[in-house]
Amino acid sequence: MSIEIHNPHLVNSLVADAERRTLKLYPGKHPGGAALQSSTALDHANVHPVAVSSHQTTAETKLKTEEIEKDCYKQLLSSERLYRELTVTENTFVKTLDDELEENKRKHKQKYDVLFSKWEDSIFKTVKADINDKLTGKQFNSLDSQKRRLFSRLSICLQH
Repeated sequence: MSIEIHNPHLVNSLVADAERRTLKLYPGKHPGGAALQSSTALDHANVHPVAVSSHQTTAETKLKTEEIEKDCYKQLLSSERLYRELTVTENTFVKTLDDELEENKRKHKQKYDVLFSKWEDSIFKTVKADINDKLTGKQFNSLDSQKRRLFSRLSICLQH
């Protein structure tokens, strides 16, 4: 598991702490066998608030640690605020997008309804009226009577 640390003071403090522990456990030697560079610990002492010297008091260390903890807490609060802002932005974006999609669907249905009513008025009703006229009009009656006469003559012929 790894943790990404963005506070340079905390990074420097952790590195210096590790080097101090290594020097206490293995004076003059690094656990890997190579000589430890104590200048690295001294260099870190110059750039971060926690001193590496052995004569530092516990109160000073505690004070520096509290400062680091305060910085970390400020970063945590800042991160939480950014997270809340991103969440609000995301929710707003999703709601806006959903509203736009619903509006688009409503406009599409409205357009479909208008086109259907135009088609129904101009094409469907005209064709239906023509079909009904042909089926119920005078021409249909004359064709129907002629069909019945021919059918009766056929049935008479087939009976003889």
